[in-house]
Amino acid sequence: MPIRRRGSLARRHAHRRVTVPEIRHEPFEQLVQRALDGLPQPLGALLQNVAVVIEDEPTREQLSYGGGDPNGTLYGLYEGTPGIEY
Repeated sequence: MPIRRRGSLARRHAHRRVTVPEIRHEPFEQLVQRALDGLPQPLGALLQNVAVVIEDEPTREQLSYGGGDPNGTLYGLYEGTPGIEY
């Protein structure tokens, strides 16, 4: 999609075109796996027994967890027993 300018700069530099670089769409699961694989070893070792689950949408219960807004947005949630309680 070309980007267009408005105003005096557009008239002065009408011959210039701005192009947007192609974005590589990688499945989200692969991005998460790459991020987890890139963690430093001490931190990665702590996550050995942690399941990372990706859901399309959170439940209403998950959204309201901890007093959050049930109509809000959730970017991450840990559900389970904290590792320090073992």
